[in-house]
Amino acid sequence: MGTKDQAQDKKRGETKPEKLHYFYVLACSDNTLYTGYTTDPTKREAVHNSGKGAKYTQPDYRRPVHMLYSKAFTSKSKAMSAEYRFKQFTRREKENFLRDKGIARVWPPTAWTDRVDEGLAGSLTFMPDDTTNQDEEG
Repeated sequence: MGTKDQAQDKKRGETKPEKLHYFYVLACSDNTLYTGYTTDPTKREAVHNSGKGAKYTQPDYRRPVHMLYSKAFTSKSKAMSAEYRFKQFTRREKENFLRDKGIARVWPPTAWTDRVDEGLAGSLTFMPDDTTNQDEEG
């Protein structure tokens, strides 16, 4: 949108929709999990499946991948913090988290179900209390 359009929107009192940031978990075809950050989960899954995503998901034996879970945040730093914290979990802890979110199995690929997308609602047990989705101060 150009600056002229933005100025007209401001005059009309319109605001641009807030950009959301996502932490997500992929199941790979080699029975591994990949965790990442994005602003568009559907597009990001397609990029991973095209072989042009992260180096980790580029090898043919890891694809196709399936996005099992995504969680929206209002700030990039919160989404990236969730990604970092999730990556510190053991495989068992990751599977338990996914199970708690309604994803019973991550393997084999025939067990893959639709993505669980929590949106902005809810909290993550591994994030500090009351900060999962509050805007940053500063």
